[in-house]
Amino acid sequence: MRLLFILHCLAFLFCAPLSQALALDIPVRAGSHDEYSRLVFDWPEAVTYTLQKQGEDTINLTFEKAGTLDSSKLDASPVSNIAAVNIIKSDPLSVAIKIPSSSDYRDFKVGNRIIIDVYNPKNAPKSKPSP
Repeated sequence: MRLLFILHCLAFLFCAPLSQALALDIPVRAGSHDEYSRLVFDWPEAVTYTLQKQGEDTINLTFEKAGTLDSSKLDASPVSNIAAVNIIKSDPLSVAIKIPSSSDYRDFKVGNRIIIDVYNPKNAPKSKPSP
């Protein structure tokens, strides 16, 4: 019985770091369009997710799998409607996306990509067409 307890404790100690070591590194990129900004999470395999509004200016995106974010492309091209993308936890991967409080958003999936569009704030001035 004592040996079983020791084996159980050892399994717990080694499995927790192993799950973090096996976490996928997920590339994330952003782009600006006329009416919205877009975030794209490029998973290497299919993943399900949930999206939930948290407060006035944050949406939480939680994936069913563990992961970390490769935000090198995101850091290189900031966009107007997305102030920040912060990791809440990595197993399962959960991120907080800061958006303007009056912005609408939508989410959809294309293959292994999870896409979040954040529309311009409702009170933002309309851009004038180029001559």
